[in-house]
Amino acid sequence: MSHSFSQSLGLTALFAVLATSASAQSTLELNLLGLAEGDVAHATVQQNVQHLLEKSVTGTGEAMVISFDLTEGEWIAGVDVPGYAVNGPWTVFGESGGAIDVHMTPLDGGDDFSFTWNDDESYAGHATEFVPGDQPVIVVLSDSMPMPDDFAARQLYFEYGIVLEDNDEVWTPEDAFKLWQSLKELPFETTSLWEEPEVRAVWTKTAGMLEQDVTVTSEEGVDFVTLTEDVFTYASPLVVNFDGVEGRYFSRRLHTALLNVVSDFGQNASIMAQVAHERYGLTFLQPGPELEALMSETASNFQDFEPWEKVEILTMMEEYPSGMHKQEGLTYLVRRIAGQQNPYYPLAPAIAWVGMETIEFMGSAFNATLLTYVHRLVLHEKAHFLWEYTFSDELKDDWIELGGWFVDPDSESGWSTTQTTEFVSAYAHGINPNEDMAESIAYYIENPQVLLTHAPAKYDFIRDRVMHGARYVASIPEELTFEVLNLFPDYVYPGKVIGTEVTCAGAPEEDKLLTFRIELHSENVETDGASGAFARFTSPAGTYLDMYLSPENGSVDNVLIGTRSVSKHAASGWWNLNTVDITDPVGNERFENPNTLGCALYVNNPLEDLAPPLYIDDSYALSLTTVDMANPVTGESEMQALRVQFDTFDKSPLARGLSRVTFPANAEGEQRTIDIQSNSFPSNGYDEVKEHDMNLPIPHFYPTGEYVVNWAIADDIALNTSSLYLTEDVTNSNANGFDIFAEDRETVYIETSHPDILPPMVDLNSISISASPTNPDAPNGETLVTIECLIQDTSDFDEFAAGLKYVAYTLRNPIGEEFTYSAWDDLGGSNYYYSTFAPDVTNDWKTVTLQRLLPVGSVPGTWGLAHMQLMDRAHNVQNHDFVEIIHFETNEEPETCHGDMDEDSVIGVSDLLVVISAFGCEGECGKPDMDGDGYVIVHDVISFLAIFGDSCE
Repeated sequence: MSHSFSQSLGLTALFAVLATSASAQSTLELNLLGLAEGDVAHATVQQNVQHLLEKSVTGTGEAMVISFDLTEGEWIAGVDVPGYAVNGPWTVFGESGGAIDVHMTPLDGGDDFSFTWNDDESYAGHATEFVPGDQPVIVVLSDSMPMPDDFAARQLYFEYGIVLEDNDEVWTPEDAFKLWQSLKELPFETTSLWEEPEVRAVWTKTAGMLEQDVTVTSEEGVDFVTLTEDVFTYASPLVVNFDGVEGRYFSRRLHTALLNVVSDFGQNASIMAQVAHERYGLTFLQPGPELEALMSETASNFQDFEPWEKVEILTMMEEYPSGMHKQEGLTYLVRRIAGQQNPYYPLAPAIAWVGMETIEFMGSAFNATLLTYVHRLVLHEKAHFLWEYTFSDELKDDWIELGGWFVDPDSESGWSTTQTTEFVSAYAHGINPNEDMAESIAYYIENPQVLLTHAPAKYDFIRDRVMHGARYVASIPEELTFEVLNLFPDYVYPGKVIGTEVTCAGAPEEDKLLTFRIELHSENVETDGASGAFARFTSPAGTYLDMYLSPENGSVDNVLIGTRSVSKHAASGWWNLNTVDITDPVGNERFENPNTLGCALYVNNPLEDLAPPLYIDDSYALSLTTVDMANPVTGESEMQALRVQFDTFDKSPLARGLSRVTFPANAEGEQRTIDIQSNSFPSNGYDEVKEHDMNLPIPHFYPTGEYVVNWAIADDIALNTSSLYLTEDVTNSNANGFDIFAEDRETVYIETSHPDILPPMVDLNSISISASPTNPDAPNGETLVTIECLIQDTSDFDEFAAGLKYVAYTLRNPIGEEFTYSAWDDLGGSNYYYSTFAPDVTNDWKTVTLQRLLPVGSVPGTWGLAHMQLMDRAHNVQNHDFVEIIHFETNEEPETCHGDMDEDSVIGVSDLLVVISAFGCEGECGKPDMDGDGYVIVHDVISFLAIFGDSCE
């Protein structure tokens, strides 16, 4: 079965509307007449506010020409020159081009001030003014600057103390206006109306890419802010007509950059709290009595969010349509302390506690390789509150039917689906319709092409029933894209499973060898075969084992097979197959479950051990020691080490012990974690105490400060696991004495000689990407992709920098599928990665070349670099997300039936009960607030009764 692309024409059409066509181009020349030497003219050419082309020139005293290449259609051209009267604007047609004489006459109003403004279809409009006498100047530190001629630029100065300076790029009236308007959305400090403004900041633009799109430095109380000009491209809504629907096309990229400025990149906690509460109705809940009461757990198991985490969370909240910024039932955001997992859902990076109006985030939510994963996770968790508080039963039932979902008492989640391909992820397929909806909404916003091409009916459902016509486009900068050619693309899913074989070989009291073999329906192995599969089996005791299957023949086959050992002490009885996720080399996936294939596994283990390792009270210790390890940089033969010790008792031998060490915070307030393991023990037999003893060597470049372990685990060979929570209040923990234990937390202060607390850097403007088909005469998708960039590890101690350890990058194809690669071989393989010390620790910029061979069958079209992550050997991390989320929101109001509370198309008794139950509500009251005044009172009930009994059909 192949992907359906009949619905994908929608976003393709939107791209066609917005992209500049290569055909039917002509040149428009604007002849500038009368521009004095040193004066600046700014020319704009716009097409129905869809395309905006801009150029600025400085006068030479002679006639000058500005040229634009236009595509077909009607365009509006205009020229702004401060202090001049200028003719225009003009309507021109792209297919004909031509030349226009622009006459500029210096204004001379004598002693009279004059100002005129006209709406000319631009975002800011066209203004002309004459100011008599000498213009006042603005003093910035010891420099003087002229008062801005532009209205918006002046308002920025008078309202916010912001001065716009033309440096790398000239501030246009349009961009000044966009900045002025965008500042109003955030709590920037305004100036006094009664005093002369004090210069608080100087803002400039640059044509290059910047980390987080903005940099801020300070000098003598004045902030110097630089924005990349790309944040202004879609900052103001552009009007487009899409599928006959008129709407606004815009992004929130400038908003995010400004959020970083006003909050000092999230470090100003009061500003972040204010934005979260006022704009989204959210509270970043700090550890304390309120959090403890809410979570029924010691507050010492929680922490404040790190600054960058707050920024990413609020950025994603902003991406929801404006009407969804504040969500009923969602009030609190809590952050579990670094290193800990939730005791009841230890694999979950985040949990939507809808009954407690809370989202709980674990550190693992933010330690992902992909920043896009973090974004989708935030969007996903918020979507659960839509399901719980906003969606009607009818909408949920329709979604359940669309996804082929049904109640299944034999499934761990209580749900199963008959479908195997129409999902954006294995997680969406493997749990229930609520999770399917949350995943689908997250992809609809952050990576819509995946949903559109993999599940077009779900895309339409969310667009029409959830988002009320609002759509999204994910855009990657053109300079970070490349082309893949393929005359024979592979859009075919791996075949349906048509056969399974399971053997569990071994005597009852011996270890077993489990073999799992699946056969796929295939008409042509090259297109419908698979390159791998993942399967999970769950025991009657709740333990599980994972298997990875490989092609039986070659690199792609319709038969996949995998083997693994099963301990004689693993749970005995019938094991359930949870899922089989099958993939091919180009990323096409099929998801199977017990309802779409036949599979059984019986494990005959009379020696089963169902008891997890038992922690021995008061055995935990954290200390500082030394280990024999040569340091080639300092010349020392020994190194400091953090030592973790604890004991467990188990009937069976252990497989491993693990402790998660949390580092002191780095320069950005981030705390990294690292796992250390014990895989051998002084004695590891039956019915005895096992002594865990682990060391983490601390080289000279690790941070100075308090090191702590907040979480540890022990696994035995029978697949049982127990967790140890290190806390400040063992009496108010989640310990149950069976598989969850609590112990007093300890910290160790370690001082290092040359702490590296700064992340590695990539020169964003040095990134270049090239792609070459391996078979150019008959391209089949196999493409060699080469990425070159400059990378530097940074440190306050140049010659003692930790050195680069890891680079990961993600390529996104035209249908949204993502492929994340490690620069393992490019940097030097395992010897490079696992070495404590970098081969070369000089703190210079180095050219790094990353190469990847895309497989045969790769999707043709424009691919892009979506994300890059760098980590140094001190575990400082730098993330770069190159995806801009662009909104399309319809100007048409969705057709709603006022008073239909339950959306059953009839205004009846059930709706009246909703209104009555909300009586007395203040604030965000939803539909029962009939007049939208923030209260549900008698007037609202009377308004409802006036339409009682009406039909919405």
